[in-house]
Amino acid sequence: MKGMRNSHHQMTNEQLQEELKKPCRVCGHESKGFHFGIVTCRACAAFFRRTIAENKIYLCRQSGVCPIRYEKRNMCRACRFKKCENVGMNKEDVQLNRDPIKPPPSEESRPEQLPTVNSPEEPSTSQAVQLEPAYREPILVRAVHPYDMVLLNKMLDGYRSYQSCQKSLYVVKHPRKLGATADPEEVKLSEYNEMDKGCITLTHQMLVEHFEPFSSFSMEDRLKFLQSFYIPFTVIDQCYFSSVFFPSPSETRFYLHYRQYVDSKNLITFFDTENKPEESARFVRFLFDRTRRLINRLVALKICEIEIAALAGLILWTIVTSNLEAESPVIEQKRNRIYFELHKLYFHLYGAEDAGVRFGGVLSIISEAMEIAKLCKESVALSKIFNMTSDKHDLVWSEF
Repeated sequence: MKGMRNSHHQMTNEQLQEELKKPCRVCGHESKGFHFGIVTCRACAAFFRRTIAENKIYLCRQSGVCPIRYEKRNMCRACRFKKCENVGMNKEDVQLNRDPIKPPPSEESRPEQLPTVNSPEEPSTSQAVQLEPAYREPILVRAVHPYDMVLLNKMLDGYRSYQSCQKSLYVVKHPRKLGATADPEEVKLSEYNEMDKGCITLTHQMLVEHFEPFSSFSMEDRLKFLQSFYIPFTVIDQCYFSSVFFPSPSETRFYLHYRQYVDSKNLITFFDTENKPEESARFVRFLFDRTRRLINRLVALKICEIEIAALAGLILWTIVTSNLEAESPVIEQKRNRIYFELHKLYFHLYGAEDAGVRFGGVLSIISEAMEIAKLCKESVALSKIFNMTSDKHDLVWSEF
């Protein structure tokens, strides 16, 4: 959109008059001239100016494509700001104070609410979309200066890259499903394990490329850290996607890897390739009940993917610290920086009063995820002792 910015300076008078007759490029309302390089109404110009000037951050709990019309332009500030950027409104004009706007009192005097976080049950979209049970990927609109959250943004990029690579892995394993709907499908343990083997490699790649200084450790140490990190990371990752796809408290389905789920009512089918499917199903049923409680907490918190990325970083550096023979100031600095940036994010999103509450609530997820991961490991070990499993999944670590 850079080519569109301030393009009215190169227009002829006739072209300029025609452009000024057009509606607001953001919401479609009657425009009031060029603001920040684009024809907009006063309300959208004021909204854009305040967002940049006050370093605001907005979240969208939907797919990031909420319709922005002037009748409902305040329903989702994240998508409204995203559209401002997409049509080419120039942030530099705000910073240089070259475009003062005086909106009507009804718009300017309205108290600015905390950034809207829309839940899956209250989407800022049309009724047709409300009835659609498809996944809505939360987005973060970064309206703060990039240096404020360098570490969080890098980990977020890594987490998103991990999810994208999962999709590619799925297509490689299921080429016939390319282009099909992305709804998750019920799978068996053998199918899950096939994806899981690839996801271990993808997790290692994510840590090396986006979680510095993980790449500086020896391959032996990285493997040791990865073995301890992978299960708790998978717990928070899959609980997060379960909270998005299956948010109902009474839901029995649990999201696994990309486009996979298991139903706790059909565990015998899930384990039907094992030596003792019925015993395996009985043996792990309590784990699904325990995990559902964590999922319900994530639903209540309306957890965002940048928070999952932050939790992954905190879990990783806690594991690394506990496995190092000596203290590492670098690792401790990384962990403290995550705390700092996360709290700063909450201060922007929720204000001074509620930032601490959110901070504590999200961080408490770590201990619960670690406990579930521990129970998972114990269950796997016991299932081998009692010859319930025929899986050779552990071989992937020796072949890594």
